[in-house]
Amino acid sequence: MVTMKIKTLIALAVLLYIHSQSTAQPEKISWPDGAKAAICLTYDDAMETHLDIAIPDLNQYGLRGTFFLQGDNIMIDRIWEWRQASLKGHELGNHTAFHPCSEKLDFITPEFAAENYTVDRFLRELEVMNTLLFAIDGKKERTYAYTCGQTEFGGVSIIDTLRISGLFFAARGSGRGIVEDFRTLDPFNVPSGGYEGIKGSEMIGYIEKAEQAGGLGVFTFHGVGGQYISVTREAHQELLSYLSENRDKYWIAPFHEVMKHVISERKRIGRDE
Repeated sequence: MVTMKIKTLIALAVLLYIHSQSTAQPEKISWPDGAKAAICLTYDDAMETHLDIAIPDLNQYGLRGTFFLQGDNIMIDRIWEWRQASLKGHELGNHTAFHPCSEKLDFITPEFAAENYTVDRFLRELEVMNTLLFAIDGKKERTYAYTCGQTEFGGVSIIDTLRISGLFFAARGSGRGIVEDFRTLDPFNVPSGGYEGIKGSEMIGYIEKAEQAGGLGVFTFHGVGGQYISVTREAHQELLSYLSENRDKYWIAPFHEVMKHVISERKRIGRDE
């Protein structure tokens, strides 16, 4: 009888352990200086409003962003301004030389349609763009942002190709999700939210959700105060003011710094060797 009770207790303990493992929440990663969440402000396409508005506003609030530059949008007479932005601590990332996207988009011409690219051509374009960026900021380590969220070229996924290429150590994708589970996160396809015409209060609400989750929120901006897919300067400044006033809650840093930390933390929680 005693032996039977012992066996029953052991079996119950095993079942409870299995259940606890299946229902356990993913281990949370920690953020620097006790921050509750990390926020990345990223800007695509090397737009004039970035130099004229976004960067001056970021500098005013003492914040740093990531600017994913499109090569054929960089004007010769403004290269020095991008260099100055880098010296201020802003990241210059790779957003290709010619911004290839799907031929389904009305602004894409056939020679820059992703469907007409080979993977080799795509990689060569990224290599050339990395060289241009090195000429601007003197840095070799780089991150990438998928153009139009495009992860296929010539009908082939390029995520794993980028992973082994050595050109980048992380890449920003698309989508509106906040990163919560860093065990399942792919550093070469980090989700981000793209916003057009959004109010400052709505962006602050997004940040507060990231705080509640203890996660990572990545913003993708295009035009600021003008140009295309834009947000107003007032909304942008409202966001920056909120972040500046709540530095104890949020770690606000360029994408490459945040992803370096995330990769390190993933190793700590046993996700990567």
